[in-house]
Amino acid sequence: MFRKKITFEVQILRDGRWVMQEICDDEAAATELAQKFLKRSEIEGARVVRDWQRNDDRHVEKVVFCEEKRRNEKEKIIANQIDSANQCTVYEDYFRLESRLTINRVIRTYLDRQVLTPTELLHNFSELRRLSNFDSLLPASVDRVASLQARQSGEDSRARRDAIFGTFEKIMAEAREAERSRALQSLSGKDFAGTYAKVASVVDVPERRDYLALVALSRHLVTNRNWLGKLADLVEQVKPEVAPDATRLVDGVIADVLGSPVVVQELLGWQPNLATAVCRLADLCEGKMPAADRPEDDILHVLNRLFAKNALPSARTALVDRIRRQLAGAGALNRMEPAKEAGAFKQVLDRLLHVDGTFGGPPTAEALTRRAFRMGERGGAKGESEAIVTTLRQIGDRERTVVYLVDLAGTPFGVEHMTDIVGHLQAMAAADSVDGIVGSHLPPRDKMATVTRMFDRLKDSEIPEEPREALCGKLDELLAAYLLKEGIIEKLDTPTDSLRIRAIRLVQFCGSGILTRGKALAMARDRVIKHLRHPNFDQTFVEDLPTQEEKEKAARDFFLLLRNAGFQ
Repeated sequence: MFRKKITFEVQILRDGRWVMQEICDDEAAATELAQKFLKRSEIEGARVVRDWQRNDDRHVEKVVFCEEKRRNEKEKIIANQIDSANQCTVYEDYFRLESRLTINRVIRTYLDRQVLTPTELLHNFSELRRLSNFDSLLPASVDRVASLQARQSGEDSRARRDAIFGTFEKIMAEAREAERSRALQSLSGKDFAGTYAKVASVVDVPERRDYLALVALSRHLVTNRNWLGKLADLVEQVKPEVAPDATRLVDGVIADVLGSPVVVQELLGWQPNLATAVCRLADLCEGKMPAADRPEDDILHVLNRLFAKNALPSARTALVDRIRRQLAGAGALNRMEPAKEAGAFKQVLDRLLHVDGTFGGPPTAEALTRRAFRMGERGGAKGESEAIVTTLRQIGDRERTVVYLVDLAGTPFGVEHMTDIVGHLQAMAAADSVDGIVGSHLPPRDKMATVTRMFDRLKDSEIPEEPREALCGKLDELLAAYLLKEGIIEKLDTPTDSLRIRAIRLVQFCGSGILTRGKALAMARDRVIKHLRHPNFDQTFVEDLPTQEEKEKAARDFFLLLRNAGFQ
């Protein structure tokens, strides 16, 4: 059947953000719809983007219609609603990544309008003064943050607000002093590596050194009122030969830039729905985002390489934070096809939940559960319990079930629902054999490794001690029974082989990490110890080797193997 390859997205501008509203097959119809949106008072602009899907499934986009309303600079810029804010106990806390992420969220509309990062704001007196004079944005933002912090700490919200205002005045005073410094005015943020080296040569205090270097960088960046331009400038500064501390600071500013939804949308390009966008962001964090249709020098290729090398830990943190908030937020994962919302959830779940852990750790497990809660029909604690069940049904396999439940147990949500979590884990461990836990299709080694990974994850979890030890004990017993039933140790300790071969196999088995730290490992160790106690073990171990040199080397290697396996 013939498939149309050209569609037209109708996007609207609201609160400084472009959001897709409709997809049309006809350009004229799309343009007419965009013009209708423009008549609504709350809409700041409308545009039509033609999306052409090539035969190789790549997408090429072009804006064919765009109109924005002229508005007063101060209009519609208010403090954004936020649901959490990190605590700041000392002055330096206000400059940390967690605080800048909070700033990014609470005055996001303002920062996007000014094309400004929190780092530039905190290190530039002119920008701080402009913010303080911008209607009631600053006091409204401070009130919002102070209320959240006070709720978490139990402090009086008015006292917390006064403390934040006091710190803001101190930040402004320090920025004013830096602006007047002749020495700083001579430094160029364009060559940040050189600038940092100069500052480091005369300033010994790390915090002060970082601050002055960022003042110079911010003075350079603030002249560039283009998000991708700032980003390109910053990634150019990340090079292997640059001092690690200088790269660390640049990484922090890249994290600020990636806090802008505008930048993220530009990087991702057209995506069919939120679920796919979340998956692509996760790909980017791991340096795996598809970019074959872009030039080799495109910023996305550069970011992919840097993320793949783990060169941007702060930037990764910012993107992971965005992924979690998108998951826990109200936006549908597949807004255009609501009937496919459950499938979109599974798509995200499969991308973020792996046998080696949840992407982004326990907070992501909580975000996934809150997404399942939003998809449900019941509210309150009962609805949250059902959200855990919904997530488990989508997961399917037992090992990822353990990963999810253990990670969820390490979150505030998990603490509130620990009884549910323990109950699901107990149901999982109620099998009467290893095959009942991991299935019969896996090879023996993979079965043992899977059970042991589940054991280790439970052993190191936040599950309360009594049920945790009971669960680990059950897995250990099942694996020990499996060793006996399958004769695993006997197969490794074949009497027809030399003592040397048998002993090496058993010690390697003990040190392989595929045995639970309990009965299963003890069974294998006991067999090794039995051999070590063999009369004249040293002579018997090497008796099949022809030369003295080979015998000495074999003995040395074996005792090293014993030590690595924990026998010495």
